[in-house]
This record gives sequence, structure tokens and C-alpha cells, in this order.
Amino acid sequence: MGVEFLVKVKAKKIFSVGEVSQNIKPSPAVWGNKEKLPNWLCFHVTDATKADINKYNRQWINCYDVVETDLCLCLVPKDKDKPGYIRQTVDNLERIDTHLQLFGVESKDIKVSNTDETEVPKTVSVEDLEAFAKDSLEEMYKPRQFLVNSAYITQLVNAGETKVEMTLAEFESELVDQLDG
Repeated sequence: MGVEFLVKVKAKKIFSVGEVSQNIKPSPAVWGNKEKLPNWLCFHVTDATKADINKYNRQWINCYDVVETDLCLCLVPKDKDKPGYIRQTVDNLERIDTHLQLFGVESKDIKVSNTDETEVPKTVSVEDLEAFAKDSLEEMYKPRQFLVNSAYITQLVNAGETKVEMTLAEFESELVDQLDG
């Protein structure tokens, strides 16, 4: 069974070669007249679910849990272990710092760990920190971090392929992480 989805063959406006479309259908799928070469290549991943493919092409909401320890409160990114997670940005850290100053917290008292957890002194209430995380830190972004290898796309197009059948492991082996480059 598996799923089918389209992969961009030619770069155009907001699309790059190798981008996975958001439209993921159960196989066998029916595609329109424009959803084919020369712009798109159909991939049929025989052992995948929609969720398997979505982890490489979806919108993320950068959101946080507030965890209380004996010594401090921690802002912990919920999606930090998922593919596509983007590390803490300087803008987020500045927003955290600026907002917490309103609660009397000094910059020197805020610590960010190498796992992006932000430690805050307990002078701020859990409720206030949760409200701040929800209202000021959540952000939506679409990283389009993972692309199918463009050399592989070219190889398939040159071979005259219009629909590629593969396993999830084979598909994942052809992905390129843009943040590695």
C-alpha cells in the first residue's frame, strides 16, 4: 500500500529542486495533469505512512514547556528532538531576556544549555513564564530543511522515470539536510 507524494523537479519561485510536496495521498493515488513532469516527479513509498513523510515537510510551531526544578524554572522546547527543529535563535534569546527583565530577572541570571533549555530563576511564577512562552515565543516556520538529492532527481528524470517506487529507508537515504551544508 504505502503513500504517494510529489517531489519538485524544477526550481520555481518558492520551490527548490527536491522539495517534497505537502500533498501526501494513500497509494494508489490520482494526480492531476499539472502534477507530473517536467515540474513534478511522483514518489511511491511502499512501507510509509503520511506521518512518516510529513516529518520531512511540515510546519512547526516552536513552543515550550515550563519545567520546575528545585533550583529554577526551565523553558524546554517541545520539538527539539524532532527532525526539522531549528535551534534557539538570537531573536528568541533576546525576547526572553527583555521580557524577563520586566519580572526583575537580570540577564546574567538566565542560562541557556547546549540542549536549548533556558534556565530562569524562581523569582518568576510558573504561570507568568507559561503565559510568556505561549504569547511571545511560539513561532511558526517552515524550514523545508530536507530535500531529495538533486543529483538523484536528475538521474531519475534522465532515465525517463515518472513514478518512483521505493521503501522508506531508500527514500530517507536520498534526503539531503540543508542545515548540514
